[in-house]
Amino acid sequence: MFVPQSLSQGARFPFTSGSVSKQEERRVVYVGKIRNGMMCEELRRRFEVFGKIEDCNIYFRNEGDNYGFVTFRYTCDAFAAIENGQTLRQPDELPFDLCFGGRRQFCKSNYADL
Repeated sequence: MFVPQSLSQGARFPFTSGSVSKQEERRVVYVGKIRNGMMCEELRRRFEVFGKIEDCNIYFRNEGDNYGFVTFRYTCDAFAAIENGQTLRQPDELPFDLCFGGRRQFCKSNYADL
């Protein structure tokens, strides 16, 4: 995997190019297999060890396949969360599914913001 030199050296530069989305910048981390009852505050607290978080959301489903999204301020922090996020799980929890993405990536094609 190619990592830009500034990221491999730990530099923290926010991406602010006008038309590039947070998902394209690789700042949004999908977190799957979230246990029932977990609150956004807990998810944020666990993942903030990797860097500043701009946004955090959890979605609960009837089938139990709960998931969330954590948006980091810096891309390098999102990379660190994906690479090391498994260390955050509690002994009674399933390992998180972690990858880059946004809600549209995980929904059907007829998804619309309301």
